[in-house]
Amino acid sequence: MSFDVEKWLNIDNDKQPKKDYSYNRDEIPNDFYATLRVVEERSIDIAPSYEEWLSLGFAIADAFGEFGRDYYHRLSRFHSDYNAKDTDKQFTACLRNNKGSVKLSTFYHLAQAKGVDLREIAYERIANENKTLIVETHDFTEKVKKSKKIKADRNEKIKQEKLSQLADRYYRQLANMYSPHELMEVIGREYMVNWEKRTKIENSKGDEVYINNILNVKDLERECCLKHICMLTDVLEDKFSFNFTPEELEAWINNMPISIFRGFYYDKTEHRFVSEYGNEFYCIENEIILRIKNLYDSNLNIQGRKFKDISVVLNEIAQRFIQRMYLTKDVDYPDTRLGFYESILGERTSDDFTARDIYSFFTDYFDCTDEDVDSLIIFIASTQRVHFFGDVLGYCCLVLTGDSGIGKDSLFPSICSGFNFLSNEQKSVIYKGSLYGATKFSTIDEKFANKLMYNWVSDDIESANVINKLDIINNPHFSIERKGKNNSVVVKRFNTCITANFKEVIFGKNYDPNAIVGRFLFANFKYKKGWNRSTYLEFYLSNQSALEDFYRNCFNWIWYNIATVPETLTKIRRIKMELQKDNIATALYKNEEDYQIFEIWLSYYNKHQEGYSSNLIDYNGDRWVYIDTIENLHSIFFKLRYTPSAKKIANTLMSFYGKDNVKYQTLIRQFGEYRRFAILVKKGLTYELN
Repeated sequence: MSFDVEKWLNIDNDKQPKKDYSYNRDEIPNDFYATLRVVEERSIDIAPSYEEWLSLGFAIADAFGEFGRDYYHRLSRFHSDYNAKDTDKQFTACLRNNKGSVKLSTFYHLAQAKGVDLREIAYERIANENKTLIVETHDFTEKVKKSKKIKADRNEKIKQEKLSQLADRYYRQLANMYSPHELMEVIGREYMVNWEKRTKIENSKGDEVYINNILNVKDLERECCLKHICMLTDVLEDKFSFNFTPEELEAWINNMPISIFRGFYYDKTEHRFVSEYGNEFYCIENEIILRIKNLYDSNLNIQGRKFKDISVVLNEIAQRFIQRMYLTKDVDYPDTRLGFYESILGERTSDDFTARDIYSFFTDYFDCTDEDVDSLIIFIASTQRVHFFGDVLGYCCLVLTGDSGIGKDSLFPSICSGFNFLSNEQKSVIYKGSLYGATKFSTIDEKFANKLMYNWVSDDIESANVINKLDIINNPHFSIERKGKNNSVVVKRFNTCITANFKEVIFGKNYDPNAIVGRFLFANFKYKKGWNRSTYLEFYLSNQSALEDFYRNCFNWIWYNIATVPETLTKIRRIKMELQKDNIATALYKNEEDYQIFEIWLSYYNKHQEGYSSNLIDYNGDRWVYIDTIENLHSIFFKLRYTPSAKKIANTLMSFYGKDNVKYQTLIRQFGEYRRFAILVKKGLTYELN
């Protein structure tokens, strides 16, 4: 049920023939609305028995469908046992089981049987048609009486005049919301305001005018949005109804009607609805409530429905709407913008900038491979998918390693975000080093969380290892911790980058390599030959302008050529996963203790690789350096604050050398008897600590 402007105005666009009032009284058609009025005025119970009540329900259902539910209540309420819930249930059953065999004539028969003179009603209506018009619409539960002379020619001109009158009365509420000073600023000095009747505005001739006559369409839209009032034309087009059930109202809001969303656009950078007019109620959930409240206060609410009757339900609907919007994969809204990323992504970069420019930049200034650059490009494209499109398949983590001073926390964040690392824009999209990774944040709010594109964990092996619980990489939510209490979860629209000088960082030894391959990317950039930390610093400081152009162009190229073409991104990620499989074995978590164990072992290993050493043994065709007993092992590693077990030492050495090159508690036949060796490591292996 919706506000039907045609019925409200009682306009028929077709020309009406001149009526002949000389009807034979026996041939005058019955009038439902006039008969209903008489029944209500006299409080007549026209269906006292259940059979009559059932027939009445079928008759109303057949004639009016769902619109007849209100009529059924109005006709049933005069029975002594009237119950709204039972009546509602009965009418629903009539709608469901209606076969079309009971017609509206049953209603007239029941009314006439209770003393209602149908012919007198109809004759009186025709005789007085040119004096009084009774308007009854499906939308409203009360009659609207209008004493108005009916003109013979109901053409478009009359319709527009009446719409203008409707608009004048509707926009009175806009004037009512202004203080005298604000109102004079809106309408200008050439109009006078009668402050005894605040809504009465007069022009210099003393004629009464209204705000909608004074402002142009754009200005009127602005004033309506600032005062949380729906545009009248929007309300009529969107078919808002004061008779909406809670379910119907929620469905209406979920369709994002322009009545509510005019003056707002969806910012995909901040992931929220933003007012074009600087409205202080930037939260769209507040705007939903205020605009509907003002509709209830307007002259369209001719039934006099009370806003307080729906206020609690409406607040819940608004909250559910915003939660659903922010949790969906993408926002299907006609006016979607990229916020401050419009300056980078608003226009495609020139054809002169190509993928080769990206690869050349890195290979010219760093010691790296194309595979390292691949990882960086895929990471940026995946993050763009996550942030701007809510694509959970794009969740991943980049392990960015390399020499100290190459710009892992300055140049590379700039490339990944498109903005210089000192700019305010980058500061709003990159969170520097959460010790709790993607699970908890202690210095972030929801507004910042919506803008966030990267969680950048810098040069902290321990925090890097805390972050990499594989179950949270693909988790679409994270919590915000403030004052020791967790707020409700927030939608995760960012990826994580871990930077470290050591190439082998993360991952406990019990992780599934396939899971690691699917969720992590690896890139290693070292000093260019002849360059060092100070060389890079000088290069960055002297080429700021050119570098900023590169940040923008690189981010833009990846956006248009990969991120916005998900099939391409999926294909190159699949290829990358295949290439990474062979490298995952070395990407194991090594903490400080692991390195201490390895350093002690390395000293022992280098000492006993010589040909004269007594700690060498032949096994399976290879020469091996060994530690034979647990006692000897303990004596070698006594410098540690506690002596690790043989198994712990073996596992640590396997993480450096690989499983095939390390043996643990191995039985070997020597000199006719079997002997157990605690640790065996193949001779001739090399490993350089970074």
